[in-house]
Amino acid sequence: MSKQLFTDKQIADLILNPNVFSVTRSTLMLTKSFKEKFYAEYQKGALPRDILKHHGFSADVIGQRRIWSITQHIKDEYAKYGEFHEGRKPPGPSKGPAAVSGQDPLSRLESRVEYLQQQVEFLKKITSVGISRK
Repeated sequence: MSKQLFTDKQIADLILNPNVFSVTRSTLMLTKSFKEKFYAEYQKGALPRDILKHHGFSADVIGQRRIWSITQHIKDEYAKYGEFHEGRKPPGPSKGPAAVSGQDPLSRLESRVEYLQQQVEFLKKITSVGISRK
């Protein structure tokens, strides 16, 4: 899978855009305020390419695939968190399974130990069946 990389000149130009949170050769991260504007305009029916152009992004630099990807990431972020964040991820602790399920760390570890014990017992049974068939 080929990925369009930004040149040094493109990176320098993108950094000057006030809507850019950060940029690397392969990644463009946008500000929270821009994501909010983009989402609002997109909901009103504006095309992603036009929204980006209106806010100082060149479609030739960004590329069609990245335009689609930006749109998808912004929609997914809103669907997942109900709001937008600077850059890529929300600040603070991870929203992993423990945070979602409400388990405390101790009960999560106890569950993990129990699961691993079950795996060990299963592997013992498999190896004993394999040895007895010889």
